[in-house]
Amino acid sequence: MAKTLLRSGFLDDFLALGENGQPVFDSARQIRETLRLRRLQVVADSLAIPQLNDDGDRVDWYASFSGKVTTWSSASDGQRKQALKTLEKYVDNITTLSQRCLQSGNASIQLFGALLAKAVHFPGANHLFLVDDKPVITFWGFLQLNQDMQDDVLACLRHQEPVIPVVIASPEPESGEPAPLPEQPTISSPDEPLLYSKPKQAAPSVEAINAVYAEQLDAPEETPVTPAISASAAVKKRPAWLLPAAAAVVVAIAVPAVWWGVSQHSEPVQTSALQPVQPVAPKVVIAPLTMNLPVARATVVAPPPPPPSLPETKPLAPPKNALEMPVTDVRMGTTRFLNGNWRVVVKPLKGLDVPEVMHYQIQKNKGSVRFNPEKNVTCRAEIFSGLLKTGQLMIKPRGSARCSNGNRYPMPEIACEQGENNIAVCSANYSEHPATPVTLIKVSK
Repeated sequence: MAKTLLRSGFLDDFLALGENGQPVFDSARQIRETLRLRRLQVVADSLAIPQLNDDGDRVDWYASFSGKVTTWSSASDGQRKQALKTLEKYVDNITTLSQRCLQSGNASIQLFGALLAKAVHFPGANHLFLVDDKPVITFWGFLQLNQDMQDDVLACLRHQEPVIPVVIASPEPESGEPAPLPEQPTISSPDEPLLYSKPKQAAPSVEAINAVYAEQLDAPEETPVTPAISASAAVKKRPAWLLPAAAAVVVAIAVPAVWWGVSQHSEPVQTSALQPVQPVAPKVVIAPLTMNLPVARATVVAPPPPPPSLPETKPLAPPKNALEMPVTDVRMGTTRFLNGNWRVVVKPLKGLDVPEVMHYQIQKNKGSVRFNPEKNVTCRAEIFSGLLKTGQLMIKPRGSARCSNGNRYPMPEIACEQGENNIAVCSANYSEHPATPVTLIKVSK
């Protein structure tokens, strides 16, 4: 018995999964009851109970037990981890049961196994709720209109940790030798000037000369051999105190004289200024002029005649009552323009036996399609439609078409976009085959 309302929504807003034209949603009660009988009550409780409204276009999803409801986005990390572990166990149980059913020899049991395998899919994390920390899935057996089935049905619930780049430090040298010190810059000694003369030795001072003479006077006199003394030598004998004074006078006169003589003989070095080198102008060789005159007279070539004008080709006019996609309706997201009966003409494909003409009946984004592949043979299939966020119109089948003679035909997915003058440009897509153009012509409302 349903206890707690979790989520509501229109069936046409989602893509119903199924097998052989039978959607999972139509077998929801049978799937939950089978899980209960297999002693998998907790697994059955994780699948919400759907209830359709009176019009059959809106469904409410209820939990089979009451409790505090927490959305997945507001749940804590601990609650998410625990719920994810629980769901992984439930998915394994459902997958195991599905494999057993598919290996059965009974066709109906095989069909149930295929439906059970698609029952674990759901549109996204915002369709999962925690009721007293127990996970409950709504809209199970459905996907978004532009969504594909994934191998990991719980991928939308897994939190991916950001990758932190690892910084690897360069290893230090293991040798015990100390690191070499940076080289100190060496400053070379300044060059000597070009005009360089050795410094002159300073002249001895008067005091130094007096000291030398005083030493000589104080020294003891040796007993010389007594020579014959002339009369002139006796006359020239003078007192000893006059000798230092005379030496000083001699030095004072000799030093300036020597300095003047040296300066007169040392002539200054004369440096001649470098004369700039005059560039040599290259000789220009002038080639002799040659008169090359044409051998024959010049002829005027007439321009080619203009190509003949082709008749203007007017674009093919769209067929009468072709599908139009009004800008206002597309912006509002409504498909009122699709309500009615349509004749769908498909361009044939090589290697694929498909009907070229089909009749679609659509009201409020759901309806049916029928066609006659042979005489007295009628095939039918359920369809649904909707507008994507990009403004593209999609018309999809709920399975393959069933025929009155027991045969089945694959049904295409029709995609339409706005063209010139809002006329829809549509294409039919069959699985594993290239798209082929298709035209929708309105027959009646």
